Amino acid sequence: MSIFIEPDFTSDYKRCPLALVDVGASGGLESNWAAATEHLRVIAFDADERAFGGAKTDDGRRIVLNVGLHNQKGSLVFYQTRKERVSSIFRPNRDFLNRFNCPERFDVLETKTISVDTLDNQLREHEIANVDFIKVDTQGSELFVLQGAIEILRSKAFGVEVEVEFAEMYENQPLFADVDKFLRAIGFQLLDLKLCHMKRAAGKQWGYRKGQLIYGDALYLKDFRGLGMILQGLPETEQGGKVLRALSICFLYGYFDFALEIFEHEQHLFDDKQSAAILNRIKSTRSLSSRIPMFRGRQRLANVLARLSEVVKPTKASGTTSQKHLGNL
Repeated sequence: MSIFIEPDFTSDYKRCPLALVDVGASGGLESNWAAATEHLRVIAFDADERAFGGAKTDDGRRIVLNVGLHNQKGSLVFYQTRKERVSSIFRPNRDFLNRFNCPERFDVLETKTISVDTLDNQLREHEIANVDFIKVDTQGSELFVLQGAIEILRSKAFGVEVEVEFAEMYENQPLFADVDKFLRAIGFQLLDLKLCHMKRAAGKQWGYRKGQLIYGDALYLKDFRGLGMILQGLPETEQGGKVLRALSICFLYGYFDFALEIFEHEQHLFDDKQSAAILNRIKSTRSLSSRIPMFRGRQRLANVLARLSEVVKPTKASGTTSQKHLGNL
């Protein structure tokens, strides 16, 4: 299902596509963003030259920059690991990782010095003024990337999805509590956490599927107050489009109640016909659970299905990283 309100606002989306900054873009665009590709502009960053083959391209819809991001301009040591997607500016914490399967993916193949810059600087350099959403997955350095994006986070970004760690996979890295405190302080609200657990190699076949909570994806959005502050800094001609893109992000992650609250506070930006189209899109997605009538034993059936889900769901015992998507349509 499309996350855009079409055909009523097709021209608005074409004029100003939904702008996603993807930091740590190795592996390409996450598949949950496929629903946005029709009207999406991606600005992709990655410090590991293997991610893009050293490419620096701009085709209008996708800008690719082989640049490391941090909270200040300078240079840092970069640990290039056997598995490309776990390379980091932090040394892997092998004392901890060796307790789990496949620690060799964290083998450091090369240590080199890389140049880094802030996201705010890079966006100014490339004359990118519009950003709607920022995704950050940089293996432990996410807090520093966000600190270097303080201007765009305060003035333009409606949402952030950030990988967070609850245990030190890398030596001396910031953890979830540090990231959460920073984002809350500048007006973002935590909407969801997709948690990943790992079982220790010595006991992967024993007990239930859940192991230790290690990392996850955290979704943050600005509520109607935060979005209202963004709108105050925009020309009137751009305010409606910003709201539309914020609604589309809510649709992408499955938060239609959040979308409705935003729309109710910004409805004055749209005429009656446009308002009807937006409300119809929001209210056309009635939850499946609300369509199933109450019946005796429904809770017991739900408990059985939940237990069955736990049995058949794959574990993280192997230490491999699976796709983790927050929310759903």
